[in-house]
Amino acid sequence: MADFYLELDTTTGLLRRREATDTGGTGRGGRIVALRSDGRIDPSMLPSNTIVVASIVANEALNAGDFVNVFYNGSERRVRRANASNANTPAHGFVLSNATTGSEVVVYFTGLNSQASRGSLTTADIGKNVFLSASTAGLYTLTPPDTENNIIQQIGFIVDVNTTNNTVSIVFNPQVAIVL
Repeated sequence: MADFYLELDTTTGLLRRREATDTGGTGRGGRIVALRSDGRIDPSMLPSNTIVVASIVANEALNAGDFVNVFYNGSERRVRRANASNANTPAHGFVLSNATTGSEVVVYFTGLNSQASRGSLTTADIGKNVFLSASTAGLYTLTPPDTENNIIQQIGFIVDVNTTNNTVSIVFNPQVAIVL
């Protein structure tokens, strides 16, 4: 059974009964959202592009999966590996492809980093928070840094550990960096 609502007709001043919609698209703007029969919102009603990216020149060689910092070098914006050992290099995003110095690379500011190096993680680590590493630029750690003048920046959490291709998938959700 469809849901209904009342809408004021601004031309006549009368109230009209309108049916809520469970799908989006042309001609459906301004309508009230109704859940589908399975209790979910139809994907056509959600933004089609929620991943924020930019093509930026790499200041150094980058590896797929690196967490990166965006900065201005005096003439253009650049991207370099993020590093918790320096308060000026917090993680702003990540890259999913390798890049050479001076080449453009797509930087993802939201989303799933599915190319991060697995290291010694196991499936038991799924769900754990990760922090920007102070010991290796561009990487993450399960343990936040504790050295003076380092930064603590939680950058996301683990959703998958792939032992076949030695990667870990991290939902990138950076928090404000705290200087120790």
